[in-house]
Amino acid sequence: MREIIKDLRDQGCDTDGALARFLGDTEMYLDFLFKFTKEPAFDMLLESLEKKDYQEAFNAAHTLKGSAAALGLTPLYESVCKVVEDLRGLRDLDSLQEDYDEMRSAQQDFLKIMGGTD
Repeated sequence: MREIIKDLRDQGCDTDGALARFLGDTEMYLDFLFKFTKEPAFDMLLESLEKKDYQEAFNAAHTLKGSAAALGLTPLYESVCKVVEDLRGLRDLDSLQEDYDEMRSAQQDFLKIMGGTD
C-alpha cells in the first residue's frame, strides 16, 4: 500500500500535503484514493460534454477539481483546472477537447497506479 503513495509522489502528487489533511492517517488516505477511482463525476463530465450540457459539465469538473486537490493529485488537479476554466462562462471551448484529453490522460495515470494493488 505504501508503494501507491511512493508512486503517486513520483508522479508529482502532493502526498505529503494530502496526508497532513488526513492527519497522517495513511489507511484513511488510501481508502479515499480508492473511492476516488470510482468517482461518478468523471462519467458525468463525459456525458455532459457529449450532450453539450456545459453547465452540468462545469459542475462535474468543479467536483473533480476539489477532490483532486484534497487528495493531492497534482497532475490531475492541474489538468482538470484547465477544463473548469474552459467551461467557466464558456470562455474557451476551442481548447476544451485538448484540455479534456489531457485530464483523461492524468486520470488514466492515476488509475494505473491505483490498479496496481487490486
